[in-house]
Amino acid sequence: MNFFTFKKLNYRLLGVVLCLCILSACSTSLSMQDNSPPAVFSDLPENASYYLEKNKIANNTTRLQWQFVTLQALIKEQKLMLAQPIIDYLQQAVLSPQEKAILTLLIADKFYADNDFNEAQITLDYINKTTLPDLGLIHFYQLQINLYITAEAHLDATKNIFSLLPLLSETTIKQEQHDHLLNQLSLLTSEHLNQLIRQSSNLTDIDKNKKAWYDLALLYQSYKLQPNELLRKVDSWKTKNPMHPAATLLPSQLLNIDTLSPYRPRKIAVILPLSGRFKRQGSAIQAGLLDAFYQQLQQQKDNLLQDKTSPKIFFYDSQSQNMQDIEKQLRLDKVDFVIGPLLKANIQTLLPLIEDIPTLAFNALQSKNDTTSLDEVQLHYAFPLSPEEEAKQAAELITYQQHKNPLVLAPKGSYGKRVSLAFSRKWKALHPADKKTVERYYFTDKHQLGTFVEKVLQSDASKRRIAQMKIITQLTLETEIRSRRDIDAIYIISKRDELILLKPFIDVSVSPFDKSIPLYANSRSNSFDRSKQNKELSKLTFSDSPFLLTQDKERLSAIQKAWKYSSFNTLRLFALGFDSYQLIGQLVLLQHDPKTTYDGIIGTLSVNENNLIQAKLSWARFENGVMFDVPSPTQAK
Repeated sequence: MNFFTFKKLNYRLLGVVLCLCILSACSTSLSMQDNSPPAVFSDLPENASYYLEKNKIANNTTRLQWQFVTLQALIKEQKLMLAQPIIDYLQQAVLSPQEKAILTLLIADKFYADNDFNEAQITLDYINKTTLPDLGLIHFYQLQINLYITAEAHLDATKNIFSLLPLLSETTIKQEQHDHLLNQLSLLTSEHLNQLIRQSSNLTDIDKNKKAWYDLALLYQSYKLQPNELLRKVDSWKTKNPMHPAATLLPSQLLNIDTLSPYRPRKIAVILPLSGRFKRQGSAIQAGLLDAFYQQLQQQKDNLLQDKTSPKIFFYDSQSQNMQDIEKQLRLDKVDFVIGPLLKANIQTLLPLIEDIPTLAFNALQSKNDTTSLDEVQLHYAFPLSPEEEAKQAAELITYQQHKNPLVLAPKGSYGKRVSLAFSRKWKALHPADKKTVERYYFTDKHQLGTFVEKVLQSDASKRRIAQMKIITQLTLETEIRSRRDIDAIYIISKRDELILLKPFIDVSVSPFDKSIPLYANSRSNSFDRSKQNKELSKLTFSDSPFLLTQDKERLSAIQKAWKYSSFNTLRLFALGFDSYQLIGQLVLLQHDPKTTYDGIIGTLSVNENNLIQAKLSWARFENGVMFDVPSPTQAK
């Protein structure tokens, strides 16, 4: 790919586009007396319209610099369509090696802003770093680091951070990169870190500096869920490495460790519906929680710890008692940690009554105001199984796999509308320059799915045209039905039985002249059934908890046999209960550092700024009935 091939430039189009940009941007007062352009890749204080206006009055000496700065501002403001004509124009200009490198780096920025990470990386590979100015070289490494973080290439990210750090002078940027470095190193395995430590021992000062980072990452990885021990280890590390850059500018993850005392409750209240309409859901969560509790007891026994280190658990039936009576009982029982309730109405009633008791509720709150109040009460957390969050992760994966025009199929009703809208909004956030909204279609009757799919893919219109031609010509025609060609992915929100019917209709409705459309599905379509039905779902990619995507059927079968349940929905609730108990000792650290995660059986868990626990699910794909893992994206910060 050559970014400096000559192209025919439509100057008229460029003029129109630049004028539109000026008219659409917010007005900015010009200081016509300052004709010195800011350095490219510096922090730009003005918007793109300002720099476009300065470009109009610039002399030949400074015009190119103003054009580069204008392009940088347009990309920063996500005005990517307006940026492209300027790129086309500059690609025709006679540029020095340094100017070519600057333009190529700006083109890589544009690809990155458009979430086209593959093209951004290809573009970076064309740049000769030695020709970049100092700010350009810093920007190059920052973009490369973000791309490697996105691709989960942790070691490559760290190598580039090591190259970037000596170039930095600003403390806030150094702090950000120290945070990135510790995070990326701690995501390596302990075996890999130990190998890096051995390789960097007794060599140059640079290697010794790296070794100290590896040592710090290893102790953080080992003790991050034990704050008191971590504090001692970090103090010891600082004593051994007093002149190390991280000793004076400690990564944020290691600041205020002494305030991160984990919850160690002596009496835990679990509030669940253990009778009535929601008894099955409550019992599944209860079983998962007790499984985690007894596993902890067994570990303590194996480690020769006394039983008194284990808390007492009290179960309260939310169906047979109201929240006011339960709150009084919590006080009488001297409970110091609450897990539950499950139902939103009970959560809204109970939380204001127990603001002084740490609480891990099993559902999201209903409004933004409620979420804000949850954030204000730092002791309260929400841990929902969120189909909306799952849809957002699907938008991230489909973006990561370089698709540009997905559509969504969902069941008609509030659930389908809610989840499909979450996908659409996330897609818009990932593609702010894209003016099109994601198309969403809702199916109803299973018996009408064939007609529904033909309408969505517009193959029904092709059938009508063929029928009309046959009537007009009165001939036997050789024909092929054609489908729409403007979509490149479909996200299906459905139950398994609906998916089993939908997929064949989609397969036969896609024109044989076109490539098959990649299909993605949510966890509702996954089932314990590993039968020949899975062959019908070949090439389908879907999300679910790691617990339910494991190839080890033994534990799943044992749990199902013990409960006499077969529903994956039940098993997800079991996993919710299991992880909720395991999380008690991790919540404070996860709350303090959003970059820290905990590997639960329901997914990779983190806590956001509203104390909402989010589970990053895993992805899998069927090929001829066999399930394979699919790498998932990590969003660069």
